[in-house]
Amino acid sequence: MGKETPGTNQSIRWAADLTTQIVHGATTTTYQTPELRDWRRGTLLTADGTTTNNYTKGNPSLVVDILGDWREELLLPTADSSSVRIYTSTELTHHKLYTLMHDPQYRVEVARQQTTYNQPAYPSFHLASDTDFSQVPVPRLD
Repeated sequence: MGKETPGTNQSIRWAADLTTQIVHGATTTTYQTPELRDWRRGTLLTADGTTTNNYTKGNPSLVVDILGDWREELLLPTADSSSVRIYTSTELTHHKLYTLMHDPQYRVEVARQQTTYNQPAYPSFHLASDTDFSQVPVPRLD
C-alpha cells in the first residue's frame, strides 16, 4: 500500500495476529462494495452484495465481538436492504481470550456505537499485537 496513510474511520479486530484492520465502506457512487483492509496484507474481505449505512462515512451496521473469541464480526445490510449479513474471520489464531462482550466498557461502547456515534468499540484493557495476556483482567461472572 506504499506511503499512503491508512484509513481510520472504522476499525475492526479481525486478523488472527491481534492487529487491527480498517472497514472501507461504500461511500461514493463509484465505490459500492465494503471491504476489510489490512495495512500489510491488503484486502482481507470484499463483502459483495452488501452496502454500508451512510453515504458520507460508509459505516457498517455494527462491528462487535458477538460470537466470542475476541475477534469482531462485521454486520452489513445487503444491497437491497432485505437482510443483514454477519461476516466472521476464519483465520486460525493461537491467542485465546473470552468474548469482548464480557468486558463492561466494551459492552457500553457497543451500545454507544448503535445509539449515538458509530465508531469502534474499545475494551477497558490494551488489546493489540503486543498484548501481555497476563495483564488482561478476568471478568467476574457472578
